[in-house]
Amino acid sequence: MPSKATIALLFGLASAFHAPRQPRRASGALRADRVGYIIVDHGSRRDTANAVVGELAAQLRERLQTENVQPAHMELAEPSIQTAFDKCVESGATHVICHPFFLTPGRHVLEDVPALVEEAAERYKSRGISYEITSPLGALPQIVDLIEESVTTAAESAVPAAQEVAK
Repeated sequence: MPSKATIALLFGLASAFHAPRQPRRASGALRADRVGYIIVDHGSRRDTANAVVGELAAQLRERLQTENVQPAHMELAEPSIQTAFDKCVESGATHVICHPFFLTPGRHVLEDVPALVEEAAERYKSRGISYEITSPLGALPQIVDLIEESVTTAAESAVPAAQEVAK
């Protein structure tokens, strides 16, 4: 498995690994130990790409203070959405929250992932297991902060290089 630094470098999200945040627990009507989480990406033939969602799941486990956070891939790699959903339920979840690790609400987010999650949940319908799917990352206002940090960092490192060329 690639290191956190390698993953951060691959995706330009170095800031995501810097300052640890305070762990949070789910609150509301459901008991936190009855909620399972799935982070699903597209899936790839490249192990380094697939490792990213596994690392994100590990970090989310730590932040949410729960072991019931599962990585999944829509296609091309394991674990599948079905496998992740099964693990959530086997670990005691009565509600599963699936987060599509995608930027925009394209076909995969609007059609493919919901169909696969619905299919995974079908076998648990008689047990009253519920689920929901969150918005993709691009729909979150914090994405602008991440983009700003990435382009600002690039610009700051480009300025000295450009000044050196100008000499």
